[in-house]
Amino acid sequence: LVHGDGKVPIYSLDVHPDGSRLATAGGDGQVVIWPVQYIMQELSKKQRSAGNKENSGGNAGRDGKPSGGNQAAVKKLATLVDHKGPANAVRFSRGGRFIATGGDDHLVLVHELRPGAGAQKSGGFGRGRITNLENWVKCMNLTGHSNNVVDLAWSPDDSMLATCSLDNTVRIWNTLRGTLVTVLQDHRSFVKGVVWDPVGKYLASQSDDRSVIVRTVEGWETVSCVKDPFVKAVWNTFSTRLDWCPDGSHITAVNAYQAPRNTAAILMRGSWARSHDYVGHKAPVVASRFNPCMFRVKKDDAETSVGQEQTYVASCIALGSQDNKVTVWISQKSRPVMVAKTFFKQSVVDLSWSPDGLTLFATSVDGSVAVFLFEERELGSRLSTKELQEVMKTSYGTARAPSTIAEDPALMQLEQSARQTQSVPKAATAAVEKVRIEQSHFDSKREDVVVVRQQEVRRSDGRRRIAPVPVGLATAPLAPSKEGLPSSSPMKSNGFSTPTKKKVAPTSLNGHESANQDGTPRAQKVQKSCQHMQSPSQKRSRAMNGDGGSGVASHKHPVKRVQMSSPTKASQAGGGSDGGIFAYAQPRVVIQKPALRNRFTQRISPTSSSSQVTPVVLEVHNVSRNLPGMMMASSWCEIQCLRGQKCLWQDKPLGAQVELASGCCTNNGGEGCYVAVSFTGGIVQLYSTSGRRAWPPLSLGADVAFLECKHINAVDPSLPSSGETSNDGSKSTCLVLMAVTVEGKLNLWDIERAKSILTSDIAPIANGEGASQVRSVRLSHSGAPLVVLDNKHALVYNSDLRSWVRVADGSHLYSEYSSTLIASIGTHFQGAMAAGGEGAATAELNKLNADAALHTSVNAGAASRALMTVSAAEQRRYTGRHLEFMMSAAQMLKAPSEYCRWLGHYVRFLAVEADEEKLREICQEMLGPLSLRRQQSSGDAGGSPSRPALAGSESLWKPELLGMKKLDILKTTVLPAIASNRGMQRLASEYVDQLSHF
Repeated sequence: LVHGDGKVPIYSLDVHPDGSRLATAGGDGQVVIWPVQYIMQELSKKQRSAGNKENSGGNAGRDGKPSGGNQAAVKKLATLVDHKGPANAVRFSRGGRFIATGGDDHLVLVHELRPGAGAQKSGGFGRGRITNLENWVKCMNLTGHSNNVVDLAWSPDDSMLATCSLDNTVRIWNTLRGTLVTVLQDHRSFVKGVVWDPVGKYLASQSDDRSVIVRTVEGWETVSCVKDPFVKAVWNTFSTRLDWCPDGSHITAVNAYQAPRNTAAILMRGSWARSHDYVGHKAPVVASRFNPCMFRVKKDDAETSVGQEQTYVASCIALGSQDNKVTVWISQKSRPVMVAKTFFKQSVVDLSWSPDGLTLFATSVDGSVAVFLFEERELGSRLSTKELQEVMKTSYGTARAPSTIAEDPALMQLEQSARQTQSVPKAATAAVEKVRIEQSHFDSKREDVVVVRQQEVRRSDGRRRIAPVPVGLATAPLAPSKEGLPSSSPMKSNGFSTPTKKKVAPTSLNGHESANQDGTPRAQKVQKSCQHMQSPSQKRSRAMNGDGGSGVASHKHPVKRVQMSSPTKASQAGGGSDGGIFAYAQPRVVIQKPALRNRFTQRISPTSSSSQVTPVVLEVHNVSRNLPGMMMASSWCEIQCLRGQKCLWQDKPLGAQVELASGCCTNNGGEGCYVAVSFTGGIVQLYSTSGRRAWPPLSLGADVAFLECKHINAVDPSLPSSGETSNDGSKSTCLVLMAVTVEGKLNLWDIERAKSILTSDIAPIANGEGASQVRSVRLSHSGAPLVVLDNKHALVYNSDLRSWVRVADGSHLYSEYSSTLIASIGTHFQGAMAAGGEGAATAELNKLNADAALHTSVNAGAASRALMTVSAAEQRRYTGRHLEFMMSAAQMLKAPSEYCRWLGHYVRFLAVEADEEKLREICQEMLGPLSLRRQQSSGDAGGSPSRPALAGSESLWKPELLGMKKLDILKTTVLPAIASNRGMQRLASEYVDQLSHF
């Protein structure tokens, strides 16, 4: 196995967790992935052919290279050529899906194995093209180190990656998001080795400052700094690759010294003290690698006494040194199992075991790789996975099995709820049967919904009477309906379904069912009274419809009884199914009524942020007093509009009190301000700049929950008035007023033109979004109504689509950009939104989506860690959909800079995915139809007798988007993002050529 001409150093190697691949990192900057099975087949052929030739076996084995007559080119599964300098470290993730590499270019690259065949790549200057059999795609480019990256290690669950460098730091990366977690700067010299605790609690690193530092993963606090074994160690080694025992009991630290030999020191867990050393190498030990298997080994005869156990559980470790030797040790043995002396001509730098623990790979800076095969009897009896878990359980209280044991209580709760959901039919059936039996014994005490049949009787005076008779309580069990309310199944007789009716007891003001003085529920007397209120024709009609003479209403025209209380009480009171007489309406979304305040002030700031402009302040005083001679308390309010100490105007409406107030200035100087106030009962009054009542009182039918006046630039095409322009041709501005009632009715008016812009109902929209409350309704930066729900979903109205458009939600938990939004919550959103301008639209979009992402993440709890269970293809699909959503949201909120930013992310994502079809579609949309582009470039876009105007789909294309020219977006955002991936350079050059003609 060689890189280049065979003289290129190989600095690192690693075996895939399934044992099928071997990766080598060389001084030529390439990382080559080899098939292990093919390597073994070639070795078998060489051994068979070497047996027929005298002395050929020694040459083939000692120099680590095939003999001249048997040399054969080993197939390469893939060659990764993304490093711009020597590749120093390579490690497969424990799951096998990713491979991480570090090099002299200060970069840490992560590639992902994806379905399909690999693409052809350029091998670099002076090299031919490389054809990869496997599709390893670069998915992360981790930048931050300022010097060569020497070693790296994956965490036990692959959620983090630790890298160390000659910049004296250890960096921890979140591999789920591709972001930096922390930088550890405790070392004072080059850091050349890093390793994770198999239990997942600690991280250890070794440096040329002659120390090993152990830190906790939670909080990254230093637990111990071990220096004693390394006081006399040399510092000019290529690496110090320490390793951790598979059972977590100890660390093997390299480059130690115990006179007169170079050793590898054993640091025991907990005390972190030096226990003993592996002695035998004549030069510094620079690499160590534990066998992934634990072995049951027989004790030496000298160590065994009568009555003691004859075996013990041992670990196996391989050491590589600058004396060109490899040794293999079994714990508690005084001598090595194997010493390989003549295989390498230069220092051994890295080692790796196969998953079965019987094959060892070693590499040297002389460019060779050696393979050592063991028989199980040479190392001991391997422990099974179950036995290893028992060892871990005995040592740490739990068996570490990430794939089968939930590491967080939230995941266990989710699993439990899922199991309950799957077992609902049996549990529900048993519960219903129990309730049905109990109901048959306690009918007289029930005050719930009952099925009734009407019976006609005659009194002694000859008058007819309809007597309700409870029936069918034990014949039809209750079953949950779709809305979660109890419903009753229709009674069937002879295969025909008979319409049934329900009676819902009236609810008193306190939410409890009331009864008459005689103890009879009022529902029965209400029903009886209804019988006498019906006309004979109505009774005959019900008899013909088979209603049994019911004196209430036909099942074909159900009456809805709406309870004016919270949705929870409504659902508890009972409900109806199709065909019922009385049924509760679907609970409307709750919009809290604003609290009535005795005194409050409302600041009306000018559109300009200049501190020299004195703001206008509206003072409101609500008064309620008992006046002499009045039966009821009189109420009124006092309204004053002040600028500094000067009163601009005042008003004193009688018989009403102000709940909300808002205002906006007509210009940047704040000279004139419109003021709107909402009174109790849903009355809105607008005052002009001089305090005149500009409009008659608007009656909205319910108390106003949200009220806002705003001065906006007429740049939003979703507003009908925004299409008008001023006399000089510049874009106009407009003043808008928005009011939302507690019932969800939204009204939007143009103040200066006295026009209604929009009338809508947000209650059904919120219901459809799965929300129970509306948190806020305000005008966005562009002047469009923006609704934020209690589940943090946000919607904005767009009149072009005549629909409410969602611009924020938390459905992108698995996206690679979700954590980026959550991390941006700490930024100054509120200040940017208050400052106005384009920054306000950017902050508005980011805050809405950051809040939604955080809300979903908090509610999901540790379920966010379940990202590891999502396949690579699914995660990439989630990321793509998230980027598409953010682009659309930025467009709806009129945020040009944010649109370009997310568009750039999306184009780079498509370039990495090599999705040429989508990239071409985006480029074509920005470039526009070729004929239209030529016509515009010639200045004849409107058409001429010789060249008619364009029609059809070409005439629908618009050259601008959010006030930006699409050609500029193509030049500055799209094409640079495509060109960032060399595999898409042909597509980028194609559109660059087309742009050169305009």
